[in-house]
Amino acid sequence: VVSSGSTLINRNTLGHSPGIYSQPTPLAFPAQQNEAEKKRGTVLKERNEMMKYFITGIGALSLLIAVVVGANTLVKSKLAPDESAADAMIVYKSPTCGCCSHWIDHVEDNEFHTEARDVSNLHLIKREKGIAPQYQSCHTAVHHSGLVFEGHVPAEAMTRLIENPINESIGLAVPGMPVGSPGMEYNNRIDPYEIKLLLKDGYSKTYAYVDRSGIKYQD
Repeated sequence: VVSSGSTLINRNTLGHSPGIYSQPTPLAFPAQQNEAEKKRGTVLKERNEMMKYFITGIGALSLLIAVVVGANTLVKSKLAPDESAADAMIVYKSPTCGCCSHWIDHVEDNEFHTEARDVSNLHLIKREKGIAPQYQSCHTAVHHSGLVFEGHVPAEAMTRLIENPINESIGLAVPGMPVGSPGMEYNNRIDPYEIKLLLKDGYSKTYAYVDRSGIKYQD
């Protein structure tokens, strides 16, 4: 027994005096625990749902931005001029013409940019461009300057006319398919031929003669 003022305290009862020295932890009943777990699960579920909607929203926004940017780029690409296409010389030819492809290689090697188009109505294109039957060959090239070049015209003559245009002319022609002309090479053989200056009235003049010695211009 311990004396504290006028109160006597028994040491053996210290552990059994909850009101004076300790507060016992209240016991949780099973029903209360289940309710707490339910609340915690509900909170977690709501949080997960919010995160899912948030992530979905970000994904949708990103997709929308990508679509808008892509559409804008597509529109710009459609509206912007294609410089490589703008300066291309269009070559109309038959799909099976091998010498036409060789001539294209020739002019490409001489700094012309071409776009080959295989067509089945080549005769209509020649008529539309004003090329009379007696001047026609296997392909028709239309330069972006408006000049036409019919058949196996040497690139040198083409460049000369482009740089020094003649008002009454629509272009040049090498009628037929002379051996030795560009794209018609055969061993070292060169058959002499003429380069015709095509005129707007349907007639022509001799623009140059070509033989083994080279091109001889007539003006």
